[in-house]
Amino acid sequence: MSDNAQPLQPHQLQHIHAEEYVSALQTHYADLPWTQEAAAALAEVPFDRGAPNRYQKPTERINDGVTGWITHSFGPRRYNISRVYKGLLCGKSPIDLWLYSANIWEVKPRTIIELGSFQGGSALWLIDQAQAMGLDCSVHSFDILDKAVSPRANHPRLRFHHADLKQLETFDVGLLESLPHPWIVIDDAHVNILNTLSMFRQHMQPGDYFIKEDTDGLGTAGEAFEYLSLAEKLGFWVDGVFVDGFGFNVTTARNTWFTLRSSEPHVHVHGSSRDITWDPL
Repeated sequence: MSDNAQPLQPHQLQHIHAEEYVSALQTHYADLPWTQEAAAALAEVPFDRGAPNRYQKPTERINDGVTGWITHSFGPRRYNISRVYKGLLCGKSPIDLWLYSANIWEVKPRTIIELGSFQGGSALWLIDQAQAMGLDCSVHSFDILDKAVSPRANHPRLRFHHADLKQLETFDVGLLESLPHPWIVIDDAHVNILNTLSMFRQHMQPGDYFIKEDTDGLGTAGEAFEYLSLAEKLGFWVDGVFVDGFGFNVTTARNTWFTLRSSEPHVHVHGSSRDITWDPL
């Protein structure tokens, strides 16, 4: 904030969180089903700023176990003041944010690739983390709804791109080939996941990571096994340090903190002609 900038007043908060994102969807993507769903959700349960139940008695808290944060992370209160970063929607769990911070410090990535931008909050968090660690790193975030990204998601080493993962042949492969390694790739797009994994594998190197979020929503057990089997054929290993860092699979990326090891040869396996897509919201 500049010296002359005025602090936001409480009534102005109405504009800068979920309302801004839904408004952008309605302006640029009015005919999409997701726009209607997002607007309906906001109308049904307005953005939660913590009142009147922000402060609760400890004995009145509901204890639904250690995995409650996963089960309810995108419940009816999906637009919530506790799920923003610098005033931008950030759909990451607190445990995953800690794991990403540790992963960034260990890998020292030159490039972080995010598939699924939402409003830009998570991409901004990622570059801020890398910069706070003094890393020479840039973040590239891709989304088909790129016009819904807030202009406030701004950083000199952060770039947002339009991409349609259902049509991978339109993806800017030249850009991928120009991005320096090591990479951390975070797939939070939930679209065409088999072919997306296979396509990115062609451009990855030993030491790179590919994290597939929300694997509890992979569909049937058979579809989940198909995805994990493909990853194994492509030479990926699951890094137990991160996937089990807070207990067995206590992460939204259950079994899918993938990495390539130096002993693995480069392979390419086509993913699938099927388009496995789901909406974890």
